[in-house]
Amino acid sequence: MTTPFIRKDNLPHMRSRPGDMVKKAHLQPYLTSSELKVRYLGARDRVESRRWHLLWLVSKHWTIQQASLAVGLNYDYAKDIVKAYNQLGEVAISNRRRQRTAPPSHALLNSEQLEELRSSLKQQPEDKGIWTGLLCSRLDCQKDRARESLASA
Repeated sequence: MTTPFIRKDNLPHMRSRPGDMVKKAHLQPYLTSSELKVRYLGARDRVESRRWHLLWLVSKHWTIQQASLAVGLNYDYAKDIVKAYNQLGEVAISNRRRQRTAPPSHALLNSEQLEELRSSLKQQPEDKGIWTGLLCSRLDCQKDRARESLASA
């Protein structure tokens, strides 16, 4: 069992009890420790920054548990990051949320309807009030009826 303590540099570390075997994590040598630090300090995305920070600390011979505590990540998630980095390299660290372009498959509006709604929301509603969910749904129903009448004519 390990107990946390704070060093003079205010980073949490773990002090092992006698008999505890602490296994150090292995990182594939895709990048050096100094390159990992540059990536950590230069990352604009905070998710990526935390991942690079974790890897930099692990490269400085911290355990995954120590590094995850210092960075504020869940231990299992930190293990997954190290594993993915070892398997895929730098590609594994990118925040893939920003790469999604298409709306999820359960979206109620297609991309054309969504763009139409966005343009409508930039204008003031007909009743000169504020936009609400109810007004948006009424607008959507009116446009659907207009499309149906054009299609049936």
